[in-house]
This record gives sequence, structure tokens and C-alpha cells, in this order.
Amino acid sequence: MHGCCGQGRWEVGASHRPAIGYNPIMAQKSTKVIPKQRGPRGKGKDPLIALRMPPEERQAVEAWAAKQEDKPTLSIAIRRLLANALGKK
Repeated sequence: MHGCCGQGRWEVGASHRPAIGYNPIMAQKSTKVIPKQRGPRGKGKDPLIALRMPPEERQAVEAWAAKQEDKPTLSIAIRRLLANALGKK
């Protein structure tokens, strides 16, 4: 019988429901999820400032830093140059 009341060619009786049974895997305790570490916390309390800089300017700052006695990192070199420009040395 087909075509009437939404039934297809193959009729399905009342046994089309899945049987519910006991699955021992479902009864096991779930494992504890450990959140990922997000890296070291910031050491300073000053706010972070992102800066875009053309390669030529970066190379000039790196060249200046290489001439310094203590060989500062790029961020320290930028801070020192800014302090010099603002007269805070």
C-alpha cells in the first residue's frame, strides 16, 4: 500500500523504535577536562600598545640597538628612543 497518508512502499510496523538498553560505556565516569594554559602572565602592569612599522624603520631601530652597549631588545630600544625624543633621558 502506498500513496496514502504519507506511507511509502515499505510499511514499517510498531517495532521501528530503537530498543533502549544498558551500555556500560555510558555508565563510566567522565574524565576531568584540564583547561589549556594560556602562556605566562604579563610581567608589567603597563597597557600593551601594538605598533605597525615599515621594515626600513624597524631595521633602523635594530641597527641603533645593535650599537648600544647592553644590546636592548626591540621593545626596549623603541622605549629608549621614544624617551630620548621626548627628553626624558
